Formats: sequence, structure tokens, C-alpha cells
Amino acid sequence: MDDVPDRFADRGVHERWRAACTEVLDGSIVSQVSVPLYLGPQGHRAFLVGRVDPFTAAEMASLRRLQRVFVGLDRQIAAHAAWAARTGVHAVPTAEAAGLTPRESAVLDLLAAGLTARAIARRLAVGERTVQKHLQRVYAKLGVADRLAAVQRAQLVGLLPAPP
Repeated sequence: MDDVPDRFADRGVHERWRAACTEVLDGSIVSQVSVPLYLGPQGHRAFLVGRVDPFTAAEMASLRRLQRVFVGLDRQIAAHAAWAARTGVHAVPTAEAAGLTPRESAVLDLLAAGLTARAIARRLAVGERTVQKHLQRVYAKLGVADRLAAVQRAQLVGLLPAPP
């Protein structure tokens, strides 16, 4: 908290943070790192880590590198949640019943939205080759050979909503 510039957290914020740590955690948390996941008009999300001793420069550098992983996981969770909401989590068959992992279902949903493998990779903050591997597994599990057939089969069996 001490490293947060005053334009983001003034002295009052620092004091309230210390008071909250003292009250809730008996003052055991001395250092906190906030790794931003999403900053936008709908709100802000961050992965928070608190501990007794200060973070070293090497640990901070590692957290900066891990931020991309956290952002990617957060986007995959959001994409899967959107997919589940549209298809109905309790609908039969479910992605799980079809053998799709949450990541594969998120990729399938973005594929159905018309995104290319490159665009899906950017959206989920993973490599394009990773998306290609997920697509290969989706095709195999759905028993199809290409993107269009995968989306059509997923719609036919109820994994994706039918087109309007």
C-alpha cells in the first residue's frame, strides 16, 4: 500500500487500509498487492494478495508477469459464464455431459460469435496455438471436422442457442 502513488490513494486511504487490517486481521497484513484484472465502465476487479512481510522486487516482477495469466483466466471465466447463461446451466445436454471443459466451451462460444482463432486468443489472453488445440478437441468431441460444423452441431444438440 505504501507504494501506491498519492494520486490513486491519498494519506486517508492509506490510514483506512491500515485500520481495516488492524481491525479485521489483527494487524497481521503489512503488505498488499493488487493485480488489476479488469478496469472499465462496469466496474473494477483485481486479484489481491496480502501478507506479513513486504514483497521483494523479484516477487513484484513475477506478479507483473502473472497478471496476464490472471487476466486471461478472468476472461475465460467470464466467457464461460456468458455461455452458460445463454445455454442454460441446467439444460440437457450440458457442456460437461458432452465432455467439453469450461475452456473448450468458452472457445466454442466465441467461435459461434464469429471470432477467428487469433481473435479468440486475444480475447482469452492465450496463444493462438492454444486456441487451435482447444478447437481440435472440440471438433473431436462433437464429431465434426470444421468450425461451421462444430457450431451447427453444438446448436443442434442444445450446447449453443439456435440462430434467430
